[in-house]
Amino acid sequence: QRDAAGYLSLWLRIGLRQPSVYLNAFLENTVDAWYPDSLVNGYNFDGPRERVFAVGGTSYFYALLEQPAAPDSQWPALLRFYETLSYEVSFQRIPLVSLLFSPAFMAWVLMIALAYAPYRKAHRAAVPLWFMLLLYATCLLGPIVQVRYLLYLYFALPLRAGLLLKPAAFCGESI
Repeated sequence: QRDAAGYLSLWLRIGLRQPSVYLNAFLENTVDAWYPDSLVNGYNFDGPRERVFAVGGTSYFYALLEQPAAPDSQWPALLRFYETLSYEVSFQRIPLVSLLFSPAFMAWVLMIALAYAPYRKAHRAAVPLWFMLLLYATCLLGPIVQVRYLLYLYFALPLRAGLLLKPAAFCGESI
């Protein structure tokens, strides 16, 4: 904070001299958002806190309780299912099924729907998708890719499927 302008200037100078390093760092940091076969495990870390997940585990979503919360599930089997879903990579290794859990796959479906919209002459129906793409782009600028930041891609899957499969006269648009 003492010399923010100097730091920014240094950061830009280094980036201009070594753009491939910056590009590689960006792609490596965002791989879970654009590569459908990646394992989403952003919380699997070593650091000041103890290792939360087993070696080879994942953190598809963070389902640990911290104090003062205590587990009091009325459906222990459902809780175990969610914990398994969150901490084990087994479902992320099943072909095709893994795509349903892949934020990158959901992003590619979004981009395919946007590319297909002009062919279908679905310009008005594609407007919400453009906003989703802008939100996706801002998520790429964050420090970590987690499913919770990209849930809108999952929730809007029916909208994207409808755009791809819709009748020509949907939303009052003509053929």
